[in-house]
Amino acid sequence: GRKMDMILNTSGKLMSPFTVYHILKYPHIVQYQFIQETKTQYTIKFNVLPEFHSAENIVTEFKNHLGNDAEIRLEYVKDIPLLSSVKRKFVINKLIENIPKERI
Repeated sequence: GRKMDMILNTSGKLMSPFTVYHILKYPHIVQYQFIQETKTQYTIKFNVLPEFHSAENIVTEFKNHLGNDAEIRLEYVKDIPLLSSVKRKFVINKLIENIPKERI
């Protein structure tokens, strides 16, 4: 399960999921979920308070970490559902999910 928490930058370099946790330094975020969709496309789902005004800074910071060619889409949601294990998944990597296990 831990491999699925890893993310890749746009060059394909494996990065720690802790890269994503930098998001916690920004105020007014209630919940978040970072999703790697493809090699260069990422989605960040946010449940935020009305006072949240950090979107531009977050996109800039993630481009610095992931690559200038990263396409970062912000999606505002009312809730991020729990998994059946009653845990909330903070990082999802759809790219790695589709790579055969022996290649990881």
